[in-house]
Amino acid sequence: MKKNDSNSLLAVEKQNQILEKISQGIQLIQEPKDRELDLCERKAIEEALKESEERYRSLVDLSPDAILVQIDGKIAYTNKSGMKIIGIDLNDLIGEPIFKFIHPDYRPIIAERLKLLYKGEVENVAPVEIKLLKPNGDIIDIEVNSRLIKYEGKIGVQTIGRDITERKKAEAKIKFIAYHDHLTKLPNRLYFQQLLHEQFDLAKQTNEKMAILFLDIDNFKEVNDSLGHTLADQLLKQVGNRVKFSLPSAAIMARVSGDEFSILLPNIKDVIEVEDIAKNILAACNDHFSLENCWGKVTLSIGISLYPACGQDPEELIKNADLAMNIAKKKGKNTYQVFTNEIKETFERRRKLSEDLKYALSEKQFVIYYQPIINVEKNTINSVEALLRWNHPEEGLISPGEFIPLIEENGLIIPIGEWVLKNACSQVKQWHQEGLSELALKVNLSVRQFEQENFVEMIASILTDLQFQPESLELEITESLLMRNTEYTSEILNKLKALHVKISLDDFGKGFSSLSYLTEFPFDVLKIDRSFTQKMLIDNKSAAVVKTVINLAHQLNLTVVAEGVETEEQFKFLVENQCEEVQGFLFNKPLPVEEFELIYLKRQLT
Repeated sequence: MKKNDSNSLLAVEKQNQILEKISQGIQLIQEPKDRELDLCERKAIEEALKESEERYRSLVDLSPDAILVQIDGKIAYTNKSGMKIIGIDLNDLIGEPIFKFIHPDYRPIIAERLKLLYKGEVENVAPVEIKLLKPNGDIIDIEVNSRLIKYEGKIGVQTIGRDITERKKAEAKIKFIAYHDHLTKLPNRLYFQQLLHEQFDLAKQTNEKMAILFLDIDNFKEVNDSLGHTLADQLLKQVGNRVKFSLPSAAIMARVSGDEFSILLPNIKDVIEVEDIAKNILAACNDHFSLENCWGKVTLSIGISLYPACGQDPEELIKNADLAMNIAKKKGKNTYQVFTNEIKETFERRRKLSEDLKYALSEKQFVIYYQPIINVEKNTINSVEALLRWNHPEEGLISPGEFIPLIEENGLIIPIGEWVLKNACSQVKQWHQEGLSELALKVNLSVRQFEQENFVEMIASILTDLQFQPESLELEITESLLMRNTEYTSEILNKLKALHVKISLDDFGKGFSSLSYLTEFPFDVLKIDRSFTQKMLIDNKSAAVVKTVINLAHQLNLTVVAEGVETEEQFKFLVENQCEEVQGFLFNKPLPVEEFELIYLKRQLT
């Protein structure tokens, strides 16, 4: 109980004690004269009673709390605070039914309390919060406490009321802040989980279906970096509003993290209804968003899970909606995906492989394959690309497309990447000693490797320990790495160049290509992405891109490598357009050490 509440109750108790003494004094005066009271004594008592009554009334009138007395359900007395709270003069208030001023929703509560008092089952009832209906239509929150008293010779109910409207507003504001996202004003993760559990329990009782939608803004980090935090926040608010207004009225939407939203759809009919809602969401966000003096456009990926088909508890439903959303992103984004058993199986496999990968390096399950890169003019192998392979003890060779993303996610790419660099450099060093002196080594770098602490120092240490010629090492980076932190990237690349290591821009044209990359960063080699190589003979635009990239690279004194060469026709086109180096299955797939050595010797001898 609050301090003010305690003081109020003490004051009320004091008032009641005074009222009881007054009642006792009146009874004393009215008793028969056989009391043989002295006239002076009687007069003294009368004066004391008068003084006590005046003090009591003064105390009651000055009380900040409303004090009312009702007899037979009608108001018989109120103090000034009572008139002020109700908003009506005393003459208009006396005789009015007490229920006239109680909000209809709370009348049953007050009726039950009065019943208990009049039956004598309790002397007073605990304080309760109700709403008061004022004559002008205003509704306020009050806290009331009632007890039986004797007033003007009749049994009545004395009620002490306090206006708690401002306190309730403050509590509501605090609760809103605690349970809502400050930016979008949508429920936050905590509140969403609470509502989800409540709805889930209801769905179980009524055998109703429900659905969870998990939304994520595609490429939001890039959007945030390009727009800045202020405009990105505006975009988040607009996305939240568009999605919310495209939902059924019963839906509950929440912002659960930076660019992620969750939606609860209660009492659905079937998956078709949910898919239609997902389509409406995607359509609502398809138009451009107005952001101050510019326009922005984003897409969403949506994952869907349904109860009971996709999960038997709230946490499982959320997890499965998240998994489905990740599949939607892999399908190309700007789409939705309903959770299926196949997705569950894929997730379980990823989880198992992730666990197995923790021990793969220490148990020597990794091997390095080498794919030859052909010098077009000399028709010789002048370099190799080192490619990691995982020889799983139970399943054999696991596709790199399956396990590389896993080691990227769990951070194992750092120690594994260092292992690849050391072992690949050691192998090529051995080939140099065996007479393959012109053979260069190409190694891919991931974003996580590039951003690791002391990365350049680690490269320098490997070169020094193995006495490996830095000019024979070429490190390949992707465009996505360049976009993360231009200043940091430039600094690291220049430090690598200071070691005399070569730098290659891999998969050029596949991502957010910018010609400025070619002048801002110290590249030596430009690799044409396989998507252009494979389409250049059937698509004039792809052919034009390949020709343009080759010519541009030559103007910038960069070596050009074309990836994914699979046919003689593709090779001939590249030769005609003066592409210096090629790699692909037309020549050789990635090979283990022994097979590469045989292929190398065979080509060099022909």
